[in-house]
Amino acid sequence: MLSTALIIPWSCVEDDCGGLQNQKINTVGITVNNTLLLEGGYSIEKQLVAEEKVSYKRFGLQVLPEVAYLSMVKDKLKSSFISAAYACSPMSVSTEEIEDIAIFSDEDYIQKNSQKIIVAGDTLNSLFNIYDYNSGRIVGLPDFLMDEGLEASEEGFILQPAVAPEQEQKHEFTIHYRLTNGEYYEVSAEAIILQP
Repeated sequence: MLSTALIIPWSCVEDDCGGLQNQKINTVGITVNNTLLLEGGYSIEKQLVAEEKVSYKRFGLQVLPEVAYLSMVKDKLKSSFISAAYACSPMSVSTEEIEDIAIFSDEDYIQKNSQKIIVAGDTLNSLFNIYDYNSGRIVGLPDFLMDEGLEASEEGFILQPAVAPEQEQKHEFTIHYRLTNGEYYEVSAEAIILQP
């Protein structure tokens, strides 16, 4: 049987990378993709093109943090042994935690049956579930955000409407992603046509 060390990129085993225990994930941005999910699950069948029609049951917003892999090691060139950051290959752990995730639309979201309206620009968090790749959990987004110590993972998550819209309507969804260290990212997906 192969040892785990044999499949780790060599740069992460060398001294300049600081060893696996010293590597950290640093979030530098996020990307958002409109996706078609497989029936009854959170696996992605394909990415949707702009203004493509999709049932709310099979629609997912895939949110992927863009990350850099860093390692803090002693700088061998200075006698004072000041720490320096080095780029590193994957196999890192995150020290960043999620403070907030919020989802918005540029159009009103009218909920089927109840006729309740969430006005454009107001948060849609109460209408969305989240599938977190890191933990494998599927919960309502408000419930997910109640947890403390949510690790910011490079694996990302999928947001899916849990409530049908009243009618077919075009939406351009925007995601706000805030970390506890103060970093903030905002990105909009291309408009799609969401169907009941």
